[in-house]
Amino acid sequence: MASRVLDEFVIQEVAKTCPEPFVNFHKCLEDPTIKDKNQCAEFQLALQKCVKTQVTVYRHIEENCSEKIMKYQDCIMKDTEGNSSSKCFDYLKDLRDCAMGVIQTDEKMSK
Repeated sequence: MASRVLDEFVIQEVAKTCPEPFVNFHKCLEDPTIKDKNQCAEFQLALQKCVKTQVTVYRHIEENCSEKIMKYQDCIMKDTEGNSSSKCFDYLKDLRDCAMGVIQTDEKMSK
């Protein structure tokens, strides 16, 4: 699966499992009357909480790919020149590969 497929799969799982926080957060982001998107923070926090506690695939990725997540986060945090997209690409690719492996394993187990 390509990275776009991975993104779509995770977004679909989040939308399916956390529909209310998902919709509320995106409505807030898209609301043209809200100029300061920091006002959407409460909706973002509600969505994050739901994802971390209810979205099984997210928890499995977090559990099985924690080392790769940390390496990618470390790379981004250490990048003081703003080139994290190119400097950290290999870490991101490793993380995405790990996440795809988790999803494929989950799909096999659910059959």
